[in-house]
Amino acid sequence: ENTMNLLGFPAIVESHIGAGGSYRFNETVSFDLAYVHAIEAKQSARVMNPDTTTRIIETKHSQSSLSLQLNFLF
Repeated sequence: ENTMNLLGFPAIVESHIGAGGSYRFNETVSFDLAYVHAIEAKQSARVMNPDTTTRIIETKHSQSSLSLQLNFLF
């Protein structure tokens, strides 16, 4: 198993929930809002130590994102 990928980049999320919307102020200006939540996921791996013993390492990952955007049409 690749310990560095498990510990350094735990991109293991499988499910997301998202919502968003837009509001138009007039013909040239609008506003967008979006929220995404990645539900926590866990992963474990058996790693061999230099002395030939093994150990289990576990990582977990979740994420939330909020996006705001102001649009101008010209």
